[in-house]
Amino acid sequence: MATPVNIDAAMAFIYIIGFGIQQFVEVLDPFITSGIQQIGAKNNGYPGNQSEADFKKSVMHLVSFIFALIICIMGSINILNWLPNSGGQWSNIQEITSLGYVISAFVLSAGTESANIAQKYLSYIKDGRKSELTIKVSLVSPKVEIAQGTQFKFGAIVENENDKRVAWTVLNINAGTIDQAGLYTAPLVAGTYYIKASSVADESKFDIATVTVR
Repeated sequence: MATPVNIDAAMAFIYIIGFGIQQFVEVLDPFITSGIQQIGAKNNGYPGNQSEADFKKSVMHLVSFIFALIICIMGSINILNWLPNSGGQWSNIQEITSLGYVISAFVLSAGTESANIAQKYLSYIKDGRKSELTIKVSLVSPKVEIAQGTQFKFGAIVENENDKRVAWTVLNINAGTIDQAGLYTAPLVAGTYYIKASSVADESKFDIATVTVR
């Protein structure tokens, strides 16, 4: 099962670790530069006909990745476990711990750029979690039968949303009235009518009750 992720805390963690790796590699910069120059002098050039600057950049990325991979393995840092729907489409990937460490290391080794990478990644997680927690409106009494001119108090339950308010509407013409507390007054004409309860937070989420007036 996916570990719940605090987006702000995750961003801070990735930024701090990424910055730390970046600073660590900068400390090694003089030694890496010296080693690269020796390789260039000995081989009269660099692998793949790269320039000294490009080869140094490749080496710095490799050193950053190796250091990040060590941190991920020792700290059991696997960002794949933050993915939503762990029991579904991602389950096979999440079971490959080594792949999770490698991907995590690539993200962290990007230095402060890892924060931008992580922000896109965590935005996906946040959006995925929203889709998992879709607002749901359910009427307590979806089917009601009452006499003409009488009243009935409707109730609604709103799930996955802090705002529990609903807006009440009578869908038919001359079908009685309902106030915003859910108190419905039936018309003096028999028939079948419909009452709609919509989430105030998201009007596209609603439920409809059927009222039979005798």
